Amino acid sequence: MTPLRNRISLPRSERAPVAAARRVGPADPHQRIEVTILLRRRSQPNDYPKISQMGARLPKDRLRLTREQFASTHGADPDAIANIRKFASDFGLQVVSEHPGRRSVVLAGTVEAFSRAFEVELTRYEYPQGSYRGRTGSLTIPVELSGVIEGVFGLDDRPQVQPHFRIRKELAGQARPRVPQGGYDPPQVAQAYNFPTGLDGSGQSIAILELGGGYRSEDLNAFFANLQLPSPKVTPISVDGAANSPTGDPFGPDGEVELDIEVAGAIAPGAQIGVYFAPNTDRGFLDALTTAIHDTNLKPSVISISWGAPENRWTQQAMNAFDSACQDAATLGKLADAACATTNLHVHGYYEDSDKLGELSVYGSDAEAILALARNSAELGELLHPALPYLKAEIVWAAREEMSRTIDDALSRRTRALLLNAAAAIESAPATAQLLAKELGRDEAWQAEQVKEFRAMAQQYLPVI
Repeated sequence: MTPLRNRISLPRSERAPVAAARRVGPADPHQRIEVTILLRRRSQPNDYPKISQMGARLPKDRLRLTREQFASTHGADPDAIANIRKFASDFGLQVVSEHPGRRSVVLAGTVEAFSRAFEVELTRYEYPQGSYRGRTGSLTIPVELSGVIEGVFGLDDRPQVQPHFRIRKELAGQARPRVPQGGYDPPQVAQAYNFPTGLDGSGQSIAILELGGGYRSEDLNAFFANLQLPSPKVTPISVDGAANSPTGDPFGPDGEVELDIEVAGAIAPGAQIGVYFAPNTDRGFLDALTTAIHDTNLKPSVISISWGAPENRWTQQAMNAFDSACQDAATLGKLADAACATTNLHVHGYYEDSDKLGELSVYGSDAEAILALARNSAELGELLHPALPYLKAEIVWAAREEMSRTIDDALSRRTRALLLNAAAAIESAPATAQLLAKELGRDEAWQAEQVKEFRAMAQQYLPVI
């Protein structure tokens, strides 16, 4: 590809392949794809509401904007949208839609045209979980669009996130969670958190973002009938061509979709629920979020997403875009006035004098359960690694109670092993994989792949000598 003149790199657009991915050839140059261009706000930074000041006020005292007011004051500048139209025309791309409030313009064209427009090579990759169209390195844009474009999403279509629900299984001969037989239903959870009993969400709308699967109305009706509650009004909303597409597998994404709707509908049965279905890509996730935030029809006051992935799977431009979108959401809408029900409610794990718990102080009231695991098993009472302050029992606890599903999660977030001592974390990866595999029912091949992926990722945390 001949380099174009008067170009600059798009800041924070760097991207690396999926761990263990293998390049198998170029993407089909004639494939037609759609890409979302995120533009800067038309207002100056000093004119935008200060999120810290809004957070310091009670909700009833915060100044809120309507979605129409936001679009005209802080949405995309008409001149910026015009610049994108010209850019699209210059490179043989078509404008599919323009969304000033969301600050988004959707372009369509061939892989070949987009490759030239952003000076990027789009490639087909295969990895253990599937295949995707991907890119590496940074994108470039014409110098006249510097400061106009904040992000470009959709060139790379790798699966970005995953659901994190779990089907409860019996733990014969092992420590068991402290929950009643059959678990808690949503109204019981609401009662535990002192949710107001006199409100049912009437007059409010809830947005639920889903990146796969779907729901069946008969499943939802049966669930609410079992709780003796009315079925809420649920509306599926298509984003980027995705739709309500139940697979019929409760262990797949359908389980997440229906669980999300059931929890929201049971606690706020009078609220309308909009389920925004989008492709499982960085573009799909962002477009679902901004579509919900700026939806002038449903006007949701609550947005929920149960899918996720660790930060190292995202580009910095994507993380900045999500942060910006959530700031937009904070300036919009208004919840019904109600007294705070949790002013004096301690969060889970509260412990009066946690310093007495030593290295386990971060777990608060859960520390005793972890110590019980260590007392009941000599192996779990051992340190994960001599240079790390973590017991093997903490990995088991992470799998059972904190939904840890990968070595990366266990050693990067449930513990901070990777940040404390990357070399020791790498050495402890096989033991961590073995502990997780036992809890999750995984085989040796899974363990080997997990260790390989973690070691590859963790290399960047090793000190440079």
